[in-house]
Amino acid sequence: MIDDKFTLSETDIPAAIRGLREALGRSEEVMAQIIGCSLPAYRKWEMGALTPGGEWLIRLLQLCPNEEVRNAFRIRAERRAVPREASQAALPLAEPLSHADRSHYRTIALSSIEEIYECGEAGILAADSRLRDFAESLRGAAGYYSNLLKNEKNTLAVDRK
Repeated sequence: MIDDKFTLSETDIPAAIRGLREALGRSEEVMAQIIGCSLPAYRKWEMGALTPGGEWLIRLLQLCPNEEVRNAFRIRAERRAVPREASQAALPLAEPLSHADRSHYRTIALSSIEEIYECGEAGILAADSRLRDFAESLRGAAGYYSNLLKNEKNTLAVDRK
């Protein structure tokens, strides 16, 4: 069944803004001056604490020196073939993945990281930004889940006493 609704593909606006600044070789202060916004607002955009509105996004897009940098800001409308409620990616897991499924997703993640790495090696700046952001996000998630695991082990050890 086709859902007549559209969804926007995910765009990492903070990474796109940071990538633009890096492509232009400018500091945060200079970028804020060029765009005409305050330095605190610009910094929040790069950190993802605040999303620039339409007028600011247009100003940012006008500064893009090439298609590669501009494409980092791309937002595409895509027709959804499956309603979001029925999509596996949208639903939390009801039970743990099987060992085979877990291995499969690990392989996909590792090969995707390698592909992004190779694109960065080839000089695609947006790939380097995505790799950096993904690595930082993944490190944070790993720390979070490691702490959960430690807490579970500590709870089990206390319960056994």
